[in-house]
Amino acid sequence: MMGNMNTSRNTTRSTRGAHARHAAPAASGRTSQRGRAAEEVSQYSRASYGSSMARQRTRRKTTRVLNVVIALASLVLIGSLGALGYIFLQYHQGTALYDDITDGAVVDDSAFENPDESGLENLIIDWEFLRNENADVVGWVYMPGTEINYPIAQTTDNSTYLVRDFTGSPGSVVQKGTIFLDKDNASDFSDKNNVIYGHNMHDGSMFSHLHDMREEDVFNETRTFYILTPTMNYKCSTFALDIIPETEFEMLRVAFDDDTDFYSFVNDCVNASSVPIPDGVDATQVEKMFSLVSCAVHGDGTRVVLRGFVTEQAAPANAESGTSDGADETVNEVGEGLAEDEAAVEGEATDEAAAEGEAAETEAEAASA
Repeated sequence: MMGNMNTSRNTTRSTRGAHARHAAPAASGRTSQRGRAAEEVSQYSRASYGSSMARQRTRRKTTRVLNVVIALASLVLIGSLGALGYIFLQYHQGTALYDDITDGAVVDDSAFENPDESGLENLIIDWEFLRNENADVVGWVYMPGTEINYPIAQTTDNSTYLVRDFTGSPGSVVQKGTIFLDKDNASDFSDKNNVIYGHNMHDGSMFSHLHDMREEDVFNETRTFYILTPTMNYKCSTFALDIIPETEFEMLRVAFDDDTDFYSFVNDCVNASSVPIPDGVDATQVEKMFSLVSCAVHGDGTRVVLRGFVTEQAAPANAESGTSDGADETVNEVGEGLAEDEAAVEGEATDEAAAEGEAAETEAEAASA
């Protein structure tokens, strides 16, 4: 009995030992598999991490590029807005300047609102006010129903007032300049063709309306303009609108050999007109004319020239004598002076006649004696 039990125990221990010995390799296999799995996971994690880092670097680089682009675009936008704002300011300042000049120079606004009713002589300009602003002033141009209502200057060249306003200040970006009379014209507008220049501005100021008058209906709506001077006011009726090259000076000449040469020039203006000639216009009616000149289209090398002939003229109520030094002597004062001179001459003649009579009487008495 005891022997059997011992044998049984030995058998059990042998069996357990065998199981243990056979189980060992299995345990070793599981460990190897777990190690390979862990290594694969590790390798996968490193690869995944590297790929993720690459994507993050690409994303950061793209973000930096976008930020640079946005920053540059913002700078361009700010710069553009600043430039536009400055240009707008320049236009505003130029408009305000000429508004102030008009307020100071036009004596009676109501007369300008309806010149046909008020009368040509009542379109009065304060020339002393203008001379205090600019000694080069020679006249004033006014076209009812448009922005054209400006002083006219003249100097020894045709370039100064392209860039300088009426006060003499040069424009930096926006150059409205000044309306000016051609340097070859007489400053008293006594020539047969008086050529006056002005810019075609984007805001519709200065002589921009001339560009609009290329349309026939606009041309016919504004058929009248006025030239006012210290000695004489002129009412003009438009009869042609010519588009000429910038290099064409023959159509802007101011001197003529004789009346035949002048009438030939007028016919050339009529024939070159880009709008139909109004009914009733005859070249032989034109004794004196004004040519208003501006750029036709910006940068295309052409000019637009509005032709107007004088239909009526009258001395303004405050007319000066027309002396070259611009003295404030009015026509009435000149007339009074002439009357005084005539009276003095008549008095001298009377005295001479009386003296001659006395001499004759003395001779007669001597002869009778």
